[in-house]
Amino acid sequence: MSFMRRLKRCVESIRRSNKPVNLSRLRRLTGQWRAALPRPRVLLPGCCLLCAGPSHREALCPDCLKGLPWPGVSCPRCALPAADDNQPCGVCLLHPPPWDTARAGLCYDFPVDTLVRQLKYNRQLAAGRGLAQAMLARMPPTMAADNARAPWIIPVPLHWRRETWRGFNQAREIANHLGGQTGWPVRGDRLRRRRPTSAQAGMNAAERRKNLTRAFTWNGASLSGREIILVDDVLTTGATAAACCRALAGAKRIHLWVAARTPTP
Repeated sequence: MSFMRRLKRCVESIRRSNKPVNLSRLRRLTGQWRAALPRPRVLLPGCCLLCAGPSHREALCPDCLKGLPWPGVSCPRCALPAADDNQPCGVCLLHPPPWDTARAGLCYDFPVDTLVRQLKYNRQLAAGRGLAQAMLARMPPTMAADNARAPWIIPVPLHWRRETWRGFNQAREIANHLGGQTGWPVRGDRLRRRRPTSAQAGMNAAERRKNLTRAFTWNGASLSGREIILVDDVLTTGATAAACCRALAGAKRIHLWVAARTPTP
């Protein structure tokens, strides 16, 4: 039986029954259906997400990419504006974050905020490719040249219920594009969110830390000696990334890569 027929039967059984939905089965079948869909860029010429002009199979054309709000000199630990991009800022010297380096592809300003919202809430998955394109443009030269290290790319996970409802994880979409371009392995299912957490929009730093206490766990191989690239869409207070780093304890180094950095929280 084809998976499309199995997917249809699963949906029909949900409609007829009052029993709890087998989310794992539905999620698996939906993933197979999405994977079988033809890639839009194979059928159509590349169009820029912002201006709709030709983009040569990229998500953003060169002119729009150049006009994005790129970060200036920033702290290598928190990715906020600083006087020197080789030395941590004063705040990070006094209170070092649990990751080793932080890198933001863009500033969280127009039109980047629109791209992030389109990805997260409107299921415009091509926006994830555009954000990854900007992140790769700011890849540290040492990492681009030293491919022998093969760091693991790990996206910040959603709880399985939220990911099933949304249909995807925006951080994983970005991470998959990064892995596809660099050739580095993506470990998208080993860092897990063990419990559902409240949406953090509107929370201050203390409330975010409390919300994420013991929220993540690592269920993969030993991280000893491993370099990790932790990927997320937006860095605000760093509470989510810090909670993930606690679950990734034992890694040699953790590099935090985000598509966009908000101003000082």
